[in-house]
Amino acid sequence: MLLARTAVRFQEASPLLGQVSAALTGPLGAFEALITTRDGELVIVLPALSAQVLDVVLAAAHGVLTSGERRTQKVWMVLGRPHSGPSGVARSFTEARDALALAVRLRLSEPVVRAESLLVYQVLLRDRAALCDLIETVLTPLRRARGGAEPLLATLEAYLDSGGNTTRTAQLLHLSVRAITYRLHRIAALTGLHVGNPAHRYTLHTAVLGARALGWPDNTEVIAESRQ
Repeated sequence: MLLARTAVRFQEASPLLGQVSAALTGPLGAFEALITTRDGELVIVLPALSAQVLDVVLAAAHGVLTSGERRTQKVWMVLGRPHSGPSGVARSFTEARDALALAVRLRLSEPVVRAESLLVYQVLLRDRAALCDLIETVLTPLRRARGGAEPLLATLEAYLDSGGNTTRTAQLLHLSVRAITYRLHRIAALTGLHVGNPAHRYTLHTAVLGARALGWPDNTEVIAESRQ
């Protein structure tokens, strides 16, 4: 199951659906793919395909959705895990829909996000109360920083994603290495946790993943509701 979303809702009568169908079945050989819309999102039900053919299909669909006038639009595409039978289609759709919501919230940049790559977030969200408690305990002190929590949270996220490479973090955030080093020291001073300590790093990383999944620090209501 492949889902796609843009700022402009997909319409059932749009010629775009025919263009996607032609892109998928043209150079790739004949196979049945159900293409429709639901709640303004593009829904593509794919048969079982080899990994190589699937990669070509995903690239072709992404190419159509990002061509012409749509080139300037952000396109979110998520692939659900394959499951057999009619119930499997429904399950794959649910996984893709949930993963799409997460991908948008996490601002992921991959052309196509695969649902299995977001399973760690599903694990975290199963105990939302505990996750919210972790976020509040670990990350709330960052709000005391000048400019609020977001700049330090973004720095921490980029640092962890880059494998602890300060230079790469500076490049990602368009800042100097000195600025990144200062922010990391500030994070340690506010939270009492040091990214150089493996146990502390795991705690910080889990809190950051949870914060992004729940939209913290912008979305404080979900944190408050979960703690009641």
